[in-house]
Amino acid sequence: MARGRGRAGGRVRAGRHRAGRRRPDDAGCGGQAMNLALFDIDGTLTLGTSHFGAFVAALEAECGFRNVSTDWKAYAHPSDSGIVAQVSREQARRALGNDELQRFKERYLALLQEACRREAHAVKGAAEFLRRLDADPGWTVAYATGNWQATARCKLAAAGLPIDGFPLAGAEDSESRVGILRAAIDRSLERCGAESFERIVSFGDALWDLEAARALRLPFVGLETTGRGPELAAAGASHLLPDYGDRERALRALAEATAPDLLRHCR
Repeated sequence: MARGRGRAGGRVRAGRHRAGRRRPDDAGCGGQAMNLALFDIDGTLTLGTSHFGAFVAALEAECGFRNVSTDWKAYAHPSDSGIVAQVSREQARRALGNDELQRFKERYLALLQEACRREAHAVKGAAEFLRRLDADPGWTVAYATGNWQATARCKLAAAGLPIDGFPLAGAEDSESRVGILRAAIDRSLERCGAESFERIVSFGDALWDLEAARALRLPFVGLETTGRGPELAAAGASHLLPDYGDRERALRALAEATAPDLLRHCR
């Protein structure tokens, strides 16, 4: 896994990663310097898809875990795999076996699909903004989410957002948000046949998204869709968006955003 760190707006290298050869059908990954836009999913691109209640219900039904906290801040790693690992340690004093985990995933996905059919929709302008970036020869797009890949794809499809051709890293890749971002960067480098990106910008709606971007010194754009705008601003987000409806404003944020201030983090 790549360990390179990038300065805000600076080149981010692949470290020990050896990039694969670009496929001919991978548009937007030519020989010129490339930039990468990384997007969280829940609250950043989609609304009505979080459904942590379905997650908790599946844990109770398949694993017998009760009184599971629905406060994401209670978890060291707010990702599907991180939450399951922590709850398993706390309530069963062990990790779930493969069969147990698979049964839980299947139950959770079934509950999630039903909920998403009723409520899921995209953040205003999200689909158009993703397609605008994907059509730009200087940019490539990837998803970096705390969901497992199957649940991430369920949410994207339910909200009518593009899936095919976009690298996706999730909870299978790492429990930590930092590890998930690194996996998304690696997959994007492979897709583009590149050794590094000129600029990488991370979009997210939660404090853990900002903190992961800060850890990798990545420029960060915060979404105010879930009411966390003041919290993100206080933590050092240089740019906030209510949604992607104003495309020019979103493009300015993409170009101008800086990495969250390390000094502010230490105060």
